[in-house]
Amino acid sequence: MKFFGFFNNKINAYKIPKGFINYHGLYADESPEMTCIEDYRLFLWGKVYQLLGKEKYIGISNQDIRTILETYMEIGSEAFNILDGDFICLIIFKDEIKIFRDFKGTGPQVFYTNDIYSNSFRIITSLTKESLDPDMQQLSLFLKYGFLSPGKSGIEGIKRLEAGHMLTYGHNTVRTESYIEPGIIYSKSVMSMSEEELSNIYSGLHAESIRHRVAGKRKVGLLLSGGYDSGGNLASLRSFYNGNVNSYTISFKDNPHSELEYVKILSQEFNATLKHYEINGSELSFLPEIIDHVGTPFQESGLMINYLVMKMAAKDKMDVILGGDGNDQLFGTASKEIALKTFANTTGMFVIQALFKATLGNKESSTLLKKLNFYNDKIHKITYPDHWGFNNNHLNHKLNDKDLFQLNIGFSTSFKELYEMRRKNVDIPVTAINVILYKASKMAEMFNVPLTYPYFSKSVFDFVNSLPTSLKIKGGFTHQLKGRGISKYLHKKTYMDKLPESITQRKKQGGFVPLSLFFLDEHRNDDLFNFIKSSPLLKSLLKNSDSTIDSLKTAMRDKSTWFWYQQVYYSRLFNLLAIAIWEKLFLERNPADAINLYSNENKIS
Repeated sequence: MKFFGFFNNKINAYKIPKGFINYHGLYADESPEMTCIEDYRLFLWGKVYQLLGKEKYIGISNQDIRTILETYMEIGSEAFNILDGDFICLIIFKDEIKIFRDFKGTGPQVFYTNDIYSNSFRIITSLTKESLDPDMQQLSLFLKYGFLSPGKSGIEGIKRLEAGHMLTYGHNTVRTESYIEPGIIYSKSVMSMSEEELSNIYSGLHAESIRHRVAGKRKVGLLLSGGYDSGGNLASLRSFYNGNVNSYTISFKDNPHSELEYVKILSQEFNATLKHYEINGSELSFLPEIIDHVGTPFQESGLMINYLVMKMAAKDKMDVILGGDGNDQLFGTASKEIALKTFANTTGMFVIQALFKATLGNKESSTLLKKLNFYNDKIHKITYPDHWGFNNNHLNHKLNDKDLFQLNIGFSTSFKELYEMRRKNVDIPVTAINVILYKASKMAEMFNVPLTYPYFSKSVFDFVNSLPTSLKIKGGFTHQLKGRGISKYLHKKTYMDKLPESITQRKKQGGFVPLSLFFLDEHRNDDLFNFIKSSPLLKSLLKNSDSTIDSLKTAMRDKSTWFWYQQVYYSRLFNLLAIAIWEKLFLERNPADAINLYSNENKIS
């Protein structure tokens, strides 16, 4: 469903697209879920499951939506702080408009200007009367990271409503602010509880979140990767649900690190019907339609996985699919690198790291320098988002990453402080919400698949946030330095005895995507590079653009390059492709050129 509306009375100044019906000032191509009480009108898109503090399941029936509006009329925006779901909610009261986006941003994305709002980037760019001027700083940030800052779209004057934020229009002014209050339900009591008691609470909350999501559903499925997160979803589901379950997974052709065997073990153990797709690399042809749907420039190594698994699941028309996304970030990541950063800050090594970064940090002339730069950057900048794209020296526009991502970070010699600093500044708001969940939800939306995320239910989220660091990551400082810490400790403790030993005892492989698989065809690569070099936008973004692009092409052909730097090179190429395609689709408004980039024989059904 697509919708749009106006913040002022200038409706007559716009040409309304065909096929849209006016629902009391909101234009939609399908009838939205809505209710009215007195002068209040509420519209809802997405899925809702529970109002925290109320026992009953809540869905999208007329009475349920009325309950949401009654709760809002009683306690205001706090109603959405206690509403668990994946949603966008719009409330019109007289001349005021409010739009609420769920706290993790897995409901529909809303774009807006000073005059218009819509869940479609295509619609809002077509209705916008001003010229579409690229946001060069944000697009430079994209070339470095593969994503934009939360709230930005890549076009000056067009913004995205951030997760956990509400937009208010009133008195001819548009403003946004967070409506999220810290979860305080458990924070005063967890410190006095044993690990066993906390594990039982965690297990119960996780099961409850799944129960609310599958309530009344007949066709239930889940995404399965062969690890603790998706395995935990399946084990918890089977603790109370005996119906048929479909499991969905993706693997890569000729990949020696495939986790398919573990997916099969879990599917057999818990009686789930496995659906499997193997990526062969030709799927790169789908990139234009992905970018067209997302609207903003976006690229992440797992993007094709999400696209293809949703495309596969859509054929089964499931009522609900459970995803394990976000649990790594909720508990926290990169404990070994944080321990090394703690050591560097404690011993003064950080000064040497900074000097190395300043003098040799952009050099890629040898394998040794590549490795030194890769690891030094990962440790030195551990409280910043990971970047797999271009370095600052490749870009024409200066970037202040700390300000652009609104990072609240500082110097510390405490492992615990650094761990929580990364978790609260990077892992949750950037990696989980702005990248992983955003990517997964947009691909699900593309195929109308009801994907949901039990680990990011409001109750599980608040509970894990209230835990002491020692229950998120187990092991002392020296254990972390040696890579012997136990990540997601309480989660693993909870599901250790509920999953097969072949899953719980195996060494984690990392789940990386072999990006080289998408660029095995040299003839197609030549076409891709010619397409990239023809982009006026990239010429403005990159220093010495032709030389930079040619150097990337040469580096990619060197098969002796260290694997992780190969991943860097291929990520850079993906970023360039995404920008060039996005430019054709939205700035030049010439989608045919972007879509025709790929010949028919490279496309798959």
